Amino acid sequence: HRIASFTQLSHRYVDITDMSYIMPDEIKNTKYHEEVEKHYKYSTELYNKLISEGVPRDEARDVILQAIETSLLVTANFREFMHILELREGKKASNEIQQMVREIHRLLAGICPAVFKD
Repeated sequence: HRIASFTQLSHRYVDITDMSYIMPDEIKNTKYHEEVEKHYKYSTELYNKLISEGVPRDEARDVILQAIETSLLVTANFREFMHILELREGKKASNEIQQMVREIHRLLAGICPAVFKD
């Protein structure tokens, strides 16, 4: 999305100790969800051990899993948002992306219904 500008919370400088992991429904609904939960917890524990040993946060974060929560700011014009919605609301996008984009669509429709009607 070339016209969009993305800003994401950096796990390089932020202490992730109290952040949550986001488990996809596809994993929650399996017999492995407890094992995955333990994996999430272990990665945070290992991160904290590395920090306590003096490893810089930007190096210790390498043990943190992609499932950790983050914040994302997207700036784009209406045309680019329409393009993003067209691409990411489809079945080819991951379920997590589809959920996020549906929420963006809902918010944009509330702001400018003439442009973002269903």
